[in-house]
Amino acid sequence: MLTRSFGANHTPTFTDPGTGVIDFARIFRAAGDPREHEYIVERDDAGAAALNTAKVGFDYLDRIRF
Repeated sequence: MLTRSFGANHTPTFTDPGTGVIDFARIFRAAGDPREHEYIVERDDAGAAALNTAKVGFDYLDRIRF
């Protein structure tokens, strides 16, 4: 899954997973059995903050339920 995030003010931008307006839990729920899918969530412009972006994304994806 590739997706472009939107900031809190709905301006197209790159954001860490869980900090924008995309409802990943709803998307994952609609896709069905998670054992049948592989998801890649990335931020193309992470740059020097890549490790922090990875942590924010992991923490968010770890706590959502669908």
